[in-house]
Amino acid sequence: MSNILKTTKCETEEQNTGMANEKEKGAASNFMRISSYRPDASSDNRIKNTKYSLVSFLPLVFWQQIKEPASFLFFIIMLLQANKTLAIGHFVSSLTPFLFVFFLSIFNEGMDDYKRYKRDNFVNAELFKKYVFGRKLKDSGETSESEEKQPGFRCTLLKKENAYKFAPVKSELIKVGDIIKVSKGQKFPADCILLNCNDENGELFIRTDQLDGETDWKRRQCCIEFPTSEDELVADVEKPHKDIYAFAGKLVQGEMRKSLDLDNTAWTDTVAATSDAVGLVIHTGFQTRAKMNTYLPRSKTGLIDKEINGFVTLLIFVCGLCAIAFSAMRITTLDLAAVVIFVRFVILFSYMIPIALKVTIATGRMAYATYVDKSIVVRNTNIQEELGRISFFLTDKTGTLTQNEMLMKKIHLGINSYDEHEFRELKEILRKFALKKRMGREMKQLSQKVFDLVEALALCHSVTPVETEDGIDLQASSPDEVALVEFVRRLGVELISRDRNSLKIRYVHRKNKKGEEGEEVVEAINMDYKIHHIFPFNSDTKRMGIVLERDDGSFVFFEKGADTTMSKIVKENDWAEDETDDMAREGLRTLLIAKKELTKAQFEKFDEMYTEAKLTLNNRQQNMYDAQRKLEKGLDLLGLTGVEDKLQDQVKETLESLRNADIKIWMLTGDKNETAISIAKSSRLLSKTDRYLVISGCTTEIEIREKIDLLKKKKFNALVIDGVSLAVILSPKNITKVKGKERNFLLEEFIEEAKGLTALIGCRYTPTQKAMMAASLKELAGETVLCIGDGGNDVSMITEADTGVGIEGKEGNQAALSADFSLKKFCFVTELLFYHGRACYVKSAGLAQLTLQRAFIVTILQGVFSALIDCVPLSIFQGYMSSMFILFSCFPVLTLYKGCDITKTVALKYPELYKELRMSNKCSLKEFITSILVAYLQAVVISIGYMLVLKDKELHFYSVIVFTSAVINEYITTLLFNSRPRLITIAVIFGSVVSFIIASQLFTEFHIGAFTLLCFVPHMILINFLAASVLIALKLYHRYLNPASHIKITKY
Repeated sequence: MSNILKTTKCETEEQNTGMANEKEKGAASNFMRISSYRPDASSDNRIKNTKYSLVSFLPLVFWQQIKEPASFLFFIIMLLQANKTLAIGHFVSSLTPFLFVFFLSIFNEGMDDYKRYKRDNFVNAELFKKYVFGRKLKDSGETSESEEKQPGFRCTLLKKENAYKFAPVKSELIKVGDIIKVSKGQKFPADCILLNCNDENGELFIRTDQLDGETDWKRRQCCIEFPTSEDELVADVEKPHKDIYAFAGKLVQGEMRKSLDLDNTAWTDTVAATSDAVGLVIHTGFQTRAKMNTYLPRSKTGLIDKEINGFVTLLIFVCGLCAIAFSAMRITTLDLAAVVIFVRFVILFSYMIPIALKVTIATGRMAYATYVDKSIVVRNTNIQEELGRISFFLTDKTGTLTQNEMLMKKIHLGINSYDEHEFRELKEILRKFALKKRMGREMKQLSQKVFDLVEALALCHSVTPVETEDGIDLQASSPDEVALVEFVRRLGVELISRDRNSLKIRYVHRKNKKGEEGEEVVEAINMDYKIHHIFPFNSDTKRMGIVLERDDGSFVFFEKGADTTMSKIVKENDWAEDETDDMAREGLRTLLIAKKELTKAQFEKFDEMYTEAKLTLNNRQQNMYDAQRKLEKGLDLLGLTGVEDKLQDQVKETLESLRNADIKIWMLTGDKNETAISIAKSSRLLSKTDRYLVISGCTTEIEIREKIDLLKKKKFNALVIDGVSLAVILSPKNITKVKGKERNFLLEEFIEEAKGLTALIGCRYTPTQKAMMAASLKELAGETVLCIGDGGNDVSMITEADTGVGIEGKEGNQAALSADFSLKKFCFVTELLFYHGRACYVKSAGLAQLTLQRAFIVTILQGVFSALIDCVPLSIFQGYMSSMFILFSCFPVLTLYKGCDITKTVALKYPELYKELRMSNKCSLKEFITSILVAYLQAVVISIGYMLVLKDKELHFYSVIVFTSAVINEYITTLLFNSRPRLITIAVIFGSVVSFIIASQLFTEFHIGAFTLLCFVPHMILINFLAASVLIALKLYHRYLNPASHIKITKY
């Protein structure tokens, strides 16, 4: 969490300077020079994601195997068994289970690393084309059968008369300074400056879904101004850094130079979507943006693992106590023999620390992942049990609760408001304006306003029509943009074409007069615009602008953006704020649209200032932003748009089920307060009876404390808090050191009050703030936190949570790939928690108790046996018996993984059962002690029973009979594990019994005479029945005298 706090501190400082993307660009030392004549031979584009080498593989896997306390103790005991003086049983009995677990780890780790090795080889061996300069080709004498004639990068890549050469090159051999060709549909193997593509205007669309999680194509501009490919290209670019949204550089060839920005680049793992492309490599390998932003997920450990490790630590302590107690009864003098006796007793009682526990749980988890429904993808098998213990549910809004499918619902022009049912009226007003019909003054003003707004919406965007196999597809950086362009198309204004220099729209409308045959006459008016400057939308400016020149020579500046930003820029008005709030309360996403007509002199002045700012290397972004701010003065507000983002399927029912399960739901979004509150109400996250407190715009600690005091009075059961107020709570200024530990008392006080609320709505949150909320809640509240989202901005929150769930949404698969579990739809989360989570938690807890119970029975039997022989450290199970016991008892357990204690229908119908499960804590100290007591009683029954029956028999006979009864007791316990034994369990137990009978004839440890053994069968049945009756009584008590709710529901 401290790392996140440091990140927030950096972000706060950057925001205070006004430019969050300006990272260490103030000095020339932050730039590097690249030459196409002298590629950097030291640069390495080889990708290596393997964890091990041939040398390190075995040592590292071995360390992973023994680093846990229980595994380390078992390893030491195994080594001690190699000494004949200390050995209790056969060395192979200790070696076999250790090697089994070790080789299982080798297999799993080896297969995983081999898959990584294969993926790396596939990526490194992928072929691209590298430009080979003419003189270099002649000097080196390089030839290749696969070598082909290709045009220079200044051409369209299609002119065959050009004799320049492209030679094949593997991805791993690409160097900084190389000029490479990437085919359409191929990923860029390195960070590149785009030089050319098939488009005559140099426009290239790239797909970035594997980089930033966004599925919308991005438009890039190639540097087609450079005329020749044989002259040296020199680029001054930034040194490698993580920011994928910022770039500054300069490209020089002879006397020609060009300033570079993000639009001239293509980062590694982006795909050339529309044509082939040629680029100059500027960063390779792990210095590329993609690799530097590769988020290494933290290793997550489930709560059940921590609880089991705690039990194992306690058992190690008990093992030591038992060894001390029995040694004290045997030792008479403190000498070397005393040490040998103590060590032998430690080895004897180490049975209570089962190495099989780790194997049982790990195998179970792999089985759970295969049994899960196809609508759920398990990406992290280690924390499946956490799904049954979720207390807090943190969710994104857009694309998670909503569909991320935008539809224009409302427009406000300052004087009139139109909803979707009145858009035909707008179309008619626009038609009359185009026909220049006579109309009154007010109507004329309204028509002009409608035209100005429609013109702005049709032009001020990043949408580009792209030809695909299915027709014309509109591509943009945001679905909001597409919704606006689709809206004006419904009014008759259609986007025809767009390139880096021009925009063309067509207005099609119906004329009043009829044709010769009585059909309607349709007129199409084409309008051409020249693009001079574009100011892209980003999270800092929260607005997008464009400077255009009409075909009549006039200049215009359009801008649109969030109300919080635009309200400070546009001319003063008395309606925008109220109308924005009204639309937000209806759950609509709002944008303010503005315009400024420019004279030629105004345009030329700005153009000169902005062009000069773009050519600077130091503080370029800030200089460009300052020039933009000057142009924005005096903007006329044209109107307000409201776009709806519909709810996902069954969102209301899903959230209601989660609340009925007593899971606290927090919705964290980047949207404005009113929109978030509206969505919370429409999704029933906030009910009509909920009383919520709004904390918005607080900038001081005093204001925050006043709001927290209101929460303490318990008058509110829900909270709405915005990012500005949260920043005050999370501020590093609040951190103080107490006894060497950093603490934020304001944050602790806030979490203490917030965790008791039924719901929390977070608005205007950054991705880092989302992650910090998850980290704070997890650490300070001590509860299990689940985070769910669908976009790249949710990844940090998802990876920070105890359990991260990603939805495969319209914003890409980055969230789903980074999550522990991924879903097709939000509504599947109830099945994930209530059924799959329950099954994993109940099964793992039960299997852990079963394994520990088995170990304790053996330990107690060993203790009784030692007491019978005057505390001599001698094992009750001689030779290979210990290995046989594990072998004969493990296979029936493997059949218990599938299924759940209740049906899926019951689990989904009664979400209250989830609350009961979470509160019961299946791995509590109480359950642990209960298992030990059951094991103790069963072992006592078996020990005393055979002591009475086998008075005159030798110890070897006693050992074999007790061993047989212990195996039978294990089979009975396995059958009683589920409420109804499964057929496969019975079949495996039958096979194990047959195997045991065969083994008893092969190994001398079991040779006591078949007839003698048959004589004791009635006694064995009676003793095992009495031992099993302890467990049967406990089962009957829980079923009839103290039944859980799910038993009552299933029964009645």
